Amino acid sequence: MSVFCIYDASGRIIQTSKVYDPPKTYESSIRDLGHKFVKQDRSTLVSMDHFYVGRRKLRERPIMPIDVSRKVIKAGGRDTVVLTGAPKKAAYCFDVNIPGIGIQNVQSGDLPDGELEIGMDMPCLFTVRISHWPYQDFAQEIEAVA
Repeated sequence: MSVFCIYDASGRIIQTSKVYDPPKTYESSIRDLGHKFVKQDRSTLVSMDHFYVGRRKLRERPIMPIDVSRKVIKAGGRDTVVLTGAPKKAAYCFDVNIPGIGIQNVQSGDLPDGELEIGMDMPCLFTVRISHWPYQDFAQEIEAVA
């Protein structure tokens, strides 16, 4: 059995397929459609979250070495959490789960120096997400208490 991974110009895997029939027919089809792909003999699909294609080979996406100073802060704006170790120019966002309303995006942007400091005015649970290709996405829940 063969697994095919179709990928884009950045190496991001956009589709994985497990082929049980003779793979030559499938291979010709995706080649005729102009897709870039790699083929590997394996029994399981490839996780798009954990792998990418680099130099025409499957490679593991590295984990960002992010350090979180604390996971619980005091609400009111003076107490903060600091996240360090993100790659420069990584994208970030943080969302708050507001009871009765749902998840709301509070802020997003780029980290020019790979560091983010956040304080929260009111008690809540919020999630910080950091992304930078080809690293695996990072997510951390932080609680702001009264």
